[in-house]
Amino acid sequence: MFSSSLSTAERKLFLNLAFYLSFLDGTFTFDEKEMIRNFIKRTKYEIPVDVTQLNKEELFDKFAKLKRPSAKKILIDLLYIANSDGEFSENEKKFIYELAETYHIDETEINNLVEILQEINRLYFKVGNYVYL
Repeated sequence: MFSSSLSTAERKLFLNLAFYLSFLDGTFTFDEKEMIRNFIKRTKYEIPVDVTQLNKEELFDKFAKLKRPSAKKILIDLLYIANSDGEFSENEKKFIYELAETYHIDETEINNLVEILQEINRLYFKVGNYVYL
């Protein structure tokens, strides 16, 4: 959604956060893979990521140094990925709430964003059904 407008360093951070997030619930689902693959395809940017080497503290430190608009873009796209499989796990919520807290974004605001993203998904599904009917 928004991450394609980030700088190269911000995109790299987003991708690392996305991979980290995707493995928090113990399963890297097809939908999560597709969303990340689409991001890579859209931005023509691919980096080798070894998930076992990702360090939460380092990711949080880098995230805390972002300008607020970039941080919000990353949060929105992470929420989109976290909800892509239809399940927003407790580990995913905790991770995103912690990231958001860095910029004084509370759980209510995050939950409101989740509702908006779920509505976007419903509308996208309706449009898709229209195309294939």
